[in-house]
Amino acid sequence: MAGRGREPGNSVFDEPHMRPRTERDGDREEAQLFAVWDEPTLGAHLSPEQRPQSFRHWWQARAERLPGVARLASLLFISVVAGPVAVVTVIIETISKGQWLAIGAVGVVFLAPTIEEIAKTLLVALAVEAKPYLFRNRAEVLFCALASALSFAAIENLVYLGAAASPTRMLVLYRWIVCTSVHLAATALTGWGLASEWHRAWQEGRRPEPGRAFRWLVAAIIVHAAYNGLVLLASIAKEL
Repeated sequence: MAGRGREPGNSVFDEPHMRPRTERDGDREEAQLFAVWDEPTLGAHLSPEQRPQSFRHWWQARAERLPGVARLASLLFISVVAGPVAVVTVIIETISKGQWLAIGAVGVVFLAPTIEEIAKTLLVALAVEAKPYLFRNRAEVLFCALASALSFAAIENLVYLGAAASPTRMLVLYRWIVCTSVHLAATALTGWGLASEWHRAWQEGRRPEPGRAFRWLVAAIIVHAAYNGLVLLASIAKEL
């Protein structure tokens, strides 16, 4: 109404989205964005004064409270648990081998590498995203990825050599040297991508996003697929 003064608290201009932004507003929004401590399992026991005001503070607080032995045990678990995952993957590959051959080289060359490369670094990626405070530097992230690949390759070799009627010395050496090296080389790419994303997230004070390392996973799949393709071509040429 004309001539009527603006009543504090009753104006549309008092709505949050109508007020001019200030630096304080930006700080408040950042605190709300990273308010992971509001989740019951994380911050229920903390008073408002004890709750960190950014994701970086939460990350630092969790890292400082985590005992060294517990941290190392967690890293060891992440490193070796890919072994059982490898067993499951190999079983699936063995069961479906006929179907893959039926659809041609696409299944043999691309499907197997995709499943294996995801399986080898899945737990590392989950740890980087959900528990980034377990790691102290990029080398630890990369080490866990490579250890997972080594565990994967070891079990895969044991399964394949055990299934062979009478594996020759050459086949044994080939599996343990060549095949293991391929697994390590491919996973090193994904591991580096995850380690780099972990490092960037720490520098920027945000939660790591493993999806940003997707291009490195694609590169790992391409390397693995290229190897499988060469082996397939060699097998075909041998039969000619």
